[in-house]
Amino acid sequence: MSPSCLCCLLLLALAVLGEEEDGQSRDGSHSVAQCAKPTAPGIESVSNQREPNRDYYNRGEEVTVTCAPGYQSVSQIIRCKKTEKNGTRSNWDVSLPCIAFQVNVRRVTPTSISLQWECQPGPCRSYWYMSVSCEAGGQIRGSSQIHTVTEGATVRGLEPHTEYIITISGLRRGKWTELERRTIRTEESAPGKPDFTQYPSINNNTLKWRLSETHGVLTGYQLNISAHREYDITFSETESHWLGPNVTEFNMELRNGTNYTVTLRGFTVSGPGEPAVWAHETSIGEPPEPINKWIGVANQAAFFLLHSVPSQHGPISSYEIIIAQGWNGSLRQLCTSYTSTLYNSSQVPTLYTAMLLPAENVTGSMNVTLGDGRHDGTFYNAPLRSDQNYTLYVRVTSTWKKVTKSSCTRFGPFRRKLKFTQFPINNNNNILRWRLSEIHGVVIGYQLNMVAWKEHTVIEEESQRLPPNVMEHRIPMEPGSSYMVTVRALTAAGPGEASLWLSGTPKATGASDSYVRVSLVLKPLFLTVLILILLCVTVKEKWEQRGAGDENQWIETERGGSEEMAPL
Repeated sequence: MSPSCLCCLLLLALAVLGEEEDGQSRDGSHSVAQCAKPTAPGIESVSNQREPNRDYYNRGEEVTVTCAPGYQSVSQIIRCKKTEKNGTRSNWDVSLPCIAFQVNVRRVTPTSISLQWECQPGPCRSYWYMSVSCEAGGQIRGSSQIHTVTEGATVRGLEPHTEYIITISGLRRGKWTELERRTIRTEESAPGKPDFTQYPSINNNTLKWRLSETHGVLTGYQLNISAHREYDITFSETESHWLGPNVTEFNMELRNGTNYTVTLRGFTVSGPGEPAVWAHETSIGEPPEPINKWIGVANQAAFFLLHSVPSQHGPISSYEIIIAQGWNGSLRQLCTSYTSTLYNSSQVPTLYTAMLLPAENVTGSMNVTLGDGRHDGTFYNAPLRSDQNYTLYVRVTSTWKKVTKSSCTRFGPFRRKLKFTQFPINNNNNILRWRLSEIHGVVIGYQLNMVAWKEHTVIEEESQRLPPNVMEHRIPMEPGSSYMVTVRALTAAGPGEASLWLSGTPKATGASDSYVRVSLVLKPLFLTVLILILLCVTVKEKWEQRGAGDENQWIETERGGSEEMAPL
């Protein structure tokens, strides 16, 4: 080829290049140095400050891209620039400015939220460094970190049944872009452990509590109570109660000497929460008192029926029989301050322990005799004196874990019943003597009433009060006379039950008819009149007498026998 041809070709190439650099294509439409209006998926609109509706943009020009709904912007501003492989052509620096971004909630628990995201086209990590933040109550909660590889994240350490604002952001070229924001509530969980604010006691039965962590909608409480006694393996009680969500107290009656275990837990739809447990053993209390307070009196002794008491306030350890002679102290003081004391005959007033019975020796009921003169190894059950008044106390004692409680029951006071010990027979022995076999208080004297008659005619009436130390009286015993005498003891409470002696004396002729023969020849009507006269004399004492029974009394006769006399 000639040099002239080569020059022509060179000039033609330069002309073509010159046209391209000037922005003009060979067909006159546009230059290869221009970028066509971006049409990638997700672009809603493109704008330019100088000419908003252009179809082509020169190198170095920037446009603002608005993404369609459902798409996230990777870059809002893109630039027209040369391609890297062929500098003769131009293209936008961001080929996909809008990405389809979707977030799925994979799992929600009471303490965590798991998220999963995806981008179209391609994985999200091709466009952003991802970050998840969790906010509740104006504070960032849970985890917040950048995820460069994974296509999801789990936010942990959250509170149950709480609303959280989850924000997912992307980092590109040093700039954070918020990709997703949504509110998610964590699931409910079982409630927290209740806090007891007041415990019940023997004097206050109220159990109170509060629940500071509900972790959801509280549906109610379950309260379980179990009771047992270490000293009584046969005793065991359980109860269970379902309480409403607004209930925060419960009345439970505690009993002495009992071990209690209380379990309380709250419930939500997720199930039961952690239980609160209270274990407590109540102290023993005063034992119950014996139910029978009757006491009987014999000649030189007394007896009563001792019933065992249940161990409902504590284990019974002993029954103590305490005799008070001329002592009238406080029953409460006796229980709390009395120390078991041996009998001392020279001490007045006398307060002593006659017997100390272990609880295992008292089963059901047993007859206890007072004044039988026996020793139980330590204590002496001294005989009762006829000239003294007595009061009986039974002290029941419970001892458990170094705690001692006692209750005292008073029996009586009691007195020995008045009994004639000597009868007038004739002028040589006309003394009537008596003694008491029951004592129900301090004797302040005796009331003696006498009526004498002869041949159906009353010849003498006598009524007098004798001092407490006088226990005999002289009867005139005139020949051919008959006598009816009543004697009753007096205390501050009034007259006691009367003892009656009815007799007759031999006639002056020396006949040896006894008072029984004389009484047989007396006309019944006359005898009735005499008794009525005697009743009239003593009617005041009779009205003052309390609790006089209809039980007949037996008295000895001068012949060693006995005859039944009705009490007055």
